[in-house]
Amino acid sequence: MPDVEQELDQLYALPLDEFTAARNDLARRLTKAGRVDAAAEVKKLAKPSVPVWTANQLARREPGEVRALLRSAEELRKAQERVLGGKGVSDLQDRLAEQRRAVRALARLGRDVLADEGRSASD
Repeated sequence: MPDVEQELDQLYALPLDEFTAARNDLARRLTKAGRVDAAAEVKKLAKPSVPVWTANQLARREPGEVRALLRSAEELRKAQERVLGGKGVSDLQDRLAEQRRAVRALARLGRDVLADEGRSASD
């Protein structure tokens, strides 16, 4: 009997072009195992768009870079609050630069992920 959570995790880890066939196979296996409701839910899952799939792959392959982006966003939010309180303008500029670096790093890595899949990326 398929472990649905584990199977779904594996499904979203696949190359994008393999998603639909793997989803349908999982739904068939769930049906055979008597889990008709779960199979119906799996069958409804939409194939991710290329940007969503790429973000998912980055989260899987580059968790440290994703954490760095999230950390930079939190630090930027705090710096914005300080500026609204009347201080910390230079810190805000530093945090903006940090976030830009994190975004650029993930964009570069995202292009690499897409290239590995034979896809191109636009800016």
